Amino acid sequence: MNRVSKEIILLFASFSLILSMTACAIQQCRNLGKGGKPKANLLDAHERMTESENRMAIWQAKYDEHGNLIELKCFGPNGQLQEDQFGVAIRKNLYDALGNMIESSHYAIDERLKEDNHGVAILRFKWDKYGSKNEVRRYGANGQLKEDISAIAIVRNIHDRNGNWIESRYYGIDGKLKENINGVAIQRFKRDEYGRVIEIGYYDINGSLTEDKESGCAIERGKWDEHGDWINKECRDRNGKIVIKE
Repeated sequence: MNRVSKEIILLFASFSLILSMTACAIQQCRNLGKGGKPKANLLDAHERMTESENRMAIWQAKYDEHGNLIELKCFGPNGQLQEDQFGVAIRKNLYDALGNMIESSHYAIDERLKEDNHGVAILRFKWDKYGSKNEVRRYGANGQLKEDISAIAIVRNIHDRNGNWIESRYYGIDGKLKENINGVAIQRFKRDEYGRVIEIGYYDINGSLTEDKESGCAIERGKWDEHGDWINKECRDRNGKIVIKE
């Protein structure tokens, strides 16, 4: 499911990026210390990672009283703050009363707001009453709404009654529907009885099927095997003609 995974990651990048940094600290940095020697994570009384180290960086995390990650700092082996692979040295997160992340801000080594490699300094999230994230807004270091490297400032998601993500719409700074750099303004997802994505459709600003410029697909279909792998993949153009079949 290479292509499906890529699309899901791109759409959720603004949110999952923050979580992935924690995952790096917990997983990627778990076994290696300075010089590649094994090193265990430092955990607090609640067994939450507070510091982890690999050959390239030391990660330090802080949590609030509810267990939410509120700060993540990246240090070099010399103990000095350094930028991570996304060009950010410090991340700070804010949460609502329900524990939903509503803002993540990025900072440079001098602790000033800084735009990451995607061109974003602040991410703000909105959630529906069922706990599904239904909007992401991007802001620059000046605090103004900003289009990121995908040429999009706002993403709005629609979920079904079961909380499954079934549609995303892209908007510009003016709040109007806008096509991203791949010529897509709307993505729609069909799911099987288990909630897994089995079809992705790409649509232009007029709501008509269009080929995603990166993949050449207007519709992608597939199914899942017993191992959880995306198989029998096919890509069709806007006229329904098969472009790729695996």
